[in-house]
Amino acid sequence: MGLQFENLMIQNRAFIYQAIGVSRQDIIFDGPYTQRETSRKKGCQIDFLIQTRLGVFYVCEIKLTTKTLGVSVIDEVKEKIKALKNPKNTSLVPVLIYLGERSEALEDSDYFIREINAGAWFS
Repeated sequence: MGLQFENLMIQNRAFIYQAIGVSRQDIIFDGPYTQRETSRKKGCQIDFLIQTRLGVFYVCEIKLTTKTLGVSVIDEVKEKIKALKNPKNTSLVPVLIYLGERSEALEDSDYFIREINAGAWFS
């Protein structure tokens, strides 16, 4: 189900752009991203990565859960960001796209620049 939800969100990327506040004209790359591990860098898999002309990389973590989504998702994203090889003078911005409930600790964390509740799109 999680992979199907990721695909649904990627197919409806215009909603993501709108929620983040980025214009389609400013986007250089968007899509799932996999960085292969080498002797010099760690590997990582980004659910949805958006690169803009301004040097901003939105690292989007997409989560579908039937349980409460906790702060462990922050550690997952921090590891991905740490591993991601990005050009100098760029910014990596964490975004959470979710369907389900978030824990109070996650809500209070202020780690993600945007937390997008996909359930609002289906209402």
